[in-house]
Amino acid sequence: IMELELWKRDGGRFVCLEQHASEARSCGKPFVSKQALEGHRKRTGCEPWKLPSNRAPSKYHGLGPEAASRQLKRQSNRAAVSKYRTTLDGERAVHRARHIANYRLMARDAVPAPRMPKAPAYVRPPIS
Repeated sequence: IMELELWKRDGGRFVCLEQHASEARSCGKPFVSKQALEGHRKRTGCEPWKLPSNRAPSKYHGLGPEAASRQLKRQSNRAAVSKYRTTLDGERAVHRARHIANYRLMARDAVPAPRMPKAPAYVRPPIS
């Protein structure tokens, strides 16, 4: 028995090739992402609606929260941050972060408010 193609990748698009129950011929609608195509297949009642994936499963899949947290070592970047703050870029970033509120106020005061538009000339109402 020949395996029927359910979808194909056409460049950066994913095209549905399934023949839905409401249509006489195959669908042929293009979608931007695989998730969008899966959503379309789910809405139209295709079985299976989930497409196969070639992504490797996570090494934490199937572990409980405690076991996963034990396997996942807590990483601290404290040393890297303190080293970065001693560099010129780091000192500039710290200074900018400490003074950003003042810079916002200075920028707001530096730009003048726009002038109000002139009132339109008075036009008498029509006589009915």
